[in-house]
Amino acid sequence: MVLLFSTDPDGICHIETSGLDGESNLKQRQVVRGYTEQDSEVDPEKFSSRIECESPNNDLNRFRGFLEHSNKERVGLSKENLLLRGCTIRNTEAVMGIVVYAGHETKAMLNNSGPRYKRSNLERRANTDVLCCVLLLVIMCLTGA
Repeated sequence: MVLLFSTDPDGICHIETSGLDGESNLKQRQVVRGYTEQDSEVDPEKFSSRIECESPNNDLNRFRGFLEHSNKERVGLSKENLLLRGCTIRNTEAVMGIVVYAGHETKAMLNNSGPRYKRSNLERRANTDVLCCVLLLVIMCLTGA
């Protein structure tokens, strides 16, 4: 979600990303330039800007794009303007924004490759031993026939 409004007077939002990258320290995110001067909340029905951003990818530390205001002024977007799925807002009462990635295209979902299959040393050894027994059995069958 691209951050368009924060109740903080400086347009700052603090987030915790421990669910994404394991870091528990707070990170700052900034409202998109051009929206910090507004005194009131962003009205979704009157939002007339156009957002263009890169294709969905799994890099949590990279985001590039731009927001084109109705007066054709372009403002660059970076990871400092982006709130990711799975992060928690801290020390900020409320925020508003516009979703740029949804569903399976979110950075959090693309970054999640699923659980790794872990095998113990005993299981690896047992698999090797079973394979050796099968090979020995095949060799014995071929030589005995």
